[in-house]
Amino acid sequence: MDMFLFVRWIMYRTGKPPPVVLGNGSLSLDKRQLQWFVLYFVLCCKGVLTEDKIRIQPFHFPANVKEGLKVQMYCGLIEGEAPVHFQWQKNGESLTANDNVNIMTHQDFSRLVINKVDVESSGNYTCVAKNNRGQDMYSAHLAVRGPPKWVREPTDISTSVGEAVTLTCATFGYPTPDVTWRKANESAPDQWIHLTNSQHIRLENNGSLTILNVQNDDSG
Repeated sequence: MDMFLFVRWIMYRTGKPPPVVLGNGSLSLDKRQLQWFVLYFVLCCKGVLTEDKIRIQPFHFPANVKEGLKVQMYCGLIEGEAPVHFQWQKNGESLTANDNVNIMTHQDFSRLVINKVDVESSGNYTCVAKNNRGQDMYSAHLAVRGPPKWVREPTDISTSVGEAVTLTCATFGYPTPDVTWRKANESAPDQWIHLTNSQHIRLENNGSLTILNVQNDDSG
């Protein structure tokens, strides 16, 4: 955005050569001109030079979206001249159409359709719009509610006494699943021992379980 200022001097007397207007808008009068000078006043106006930049209309995904539903989002312009190129991104990566995702682009808007969402559809979706004046982008978060799913299930592992071992438990879901660890009680097979952080056991933030200085009674 640029500001501009123009100055115009008006003389209420005719028949005399005009004075000199300097580059900064000042009026220069010599002694001869002062003899017939009656009145000058200045007209000035301020204005704003604007560029017709491109701007996206803010959008939002619906809340509490459940798995299996169809979700669609429009990316339109508040201002901007055609032609406009639209692009969709998910978590910063370019998003392209596939069997479950449709992208329909028109002259001044683009529509993103996810035919059947699941928990893995969750993420930040960004619309990027470009024309010959510049570009704009807008992002919205899609959160799909669904039950926990295994990313990597715990597996059997063998180790030696005195070693440290980590059992991996990677899950995915929204809301984020709570992971708990239990160990079978050998003296009471129908009961379980709830494991917590200790000097011997460490529950990792990613859901994994680390056993430090493994002993024989850790088997199970």
